Amino acid sequence: MSDEGPVTLACSSPDDPDERHVLTRVGSGPLHLLGLLADTPYDCLVPGERRAAWVGSFRTGPLPDGLPRFDVGGDAATAVLDDGYVLFNHWRFGPEDRQFRAIVADGLGNIRWYLDLPEAISGGIAVTWTGDELVVGGGGIRPSLRDLAGEIRFEVAPPAFEDPEEDVYNHEAALTPAGVLSLQLVPDTDGVVTWEGFRVEVTDPADGAVVWRFDSRTAREAGGLPPGTEEDDDPYHANAAQWRDDDPDGPSVWVSLRALQQILRIDRATGATSFVGHAGDRALFSTSGEPLPATEWFYGQHAPYASGRDLLVYDNGSFRQPRFSRVAAYHLESEQRATLEWSWTEGGWFEPNWGSAAPMGDGHVLVATGHCAYCSGTGGERGRGWMLELDPAAGAPVWRLDFTESTDTLYRAQWVDGCSLFANQRFCEAR
Repeated sequence: MSDEGPVTLACSSPDDPDERHVLTRVGSGPLHLLGLLADTPYDCLVPGERRAAWVGSFRTGPLPDGLPRFDVGGDAATAVLDDGYVLFNHWRFGPEDRQFRAIVADGLGNIRWYLDLPEAISGGIAVTWTGDELVVGGGGIRPSLRDLAGEIRFEVAPPAFEDPEEDVYNHEAALTPAGVLSLQLVPDTDGVVTWEGFRVEVTDPADGAVVWRFDSRTAREAGGLPPGTEEDDDPYHANAAQWRDDDPDGPSVWVSLRALQQILRIDRATGATSFVGHAGDRALFSTSGEPLPATEWFYGQHAPYASGRDLLVYDNGSFRQPRFSRVAAYHLESEQRATLEWSWTEGGWFEPNWGSAAPMGDGHVLVATGHCAYCSGTGGERGRGWMLELDPAAGAPVWRLDFTESTDTLYRAQWVDGCSLFANQRFCEAR
């Protein structure tokens, strides 16, 4: 359909009356229906005031081999996820090949969309939906803005030291009000020992100019970060960064330093740094006001998310004894005091590498854990990746999605509101 003028197309599945996609085009150009079910019949028409115009019928193709399958638990109809989707990076690592993708699934475990990422070299890929476009980066992929067809609208220029065989852009890509944020692994040295430092940059997609930059060498030379050693050439392992305009203490960037079990707060105006976590100056308390030991901070964390004075952390527990993983929420009242608001874990849960915890609607949290069989600390243990929707008030999950195969895993996941993605009325009644 390419005639000029507004056109509305409605496609429904005769097998499922709730499966109804309504898309309106304004102006010229084709209509693209995305987010349909695989291997499913659809009937399409153009609604009219008096009579609908029949367009035709079609059946979507089956999903290709290599995409994951899921076991679904809980009740998606009572979860926040019932009004949206999960977006995550998928990594299948088999004995002979590795496959990398971005995937959108619904609460029933149906894959609604996927994008192959052949340029990836490792599974630590960040994929987010902004409401208008995808942000993809990490795992060997230079941070970029893409449409749902995978076309690159903007891509960060490579640094002069980039090695195509290395993951220079590490685990992070995000769109901020100032531009595209990237987290780079940058060599640092004291003239004797060389180790892995990091750099945070924000690039304006309008002209490709770097508008903000922070280098770990600056903090290291000022005494804010320790140097590497011959025994430890990865003393920080920066694995996430968040651009913050809502920081009560002023505009900042927070960088997760897994190896230090810290979050580094960088004042954007002055470059001054401070820590959140074990090495910080905050005393930690329970909600009842009882002092807590420093061990109640996070260990080997991934994907911390700060909002105001609240901090949500996927706490891998990599260096904790006994070892276990959890989700923890803190309130940072001041530079001297913090409260552990709540934490959640389940028996036998320990994944030392990868994972995320991200806010959803109604106070729920989307938790994702990825099993990285080849990563350090797993000892070759077998495990499976999964996602769940956690209700912190109830202290229990309300929905869960488990990969059926141990070769399928993920790095992070994001809940996406159904009204901001695709045109499916099942997940957005306002359409």
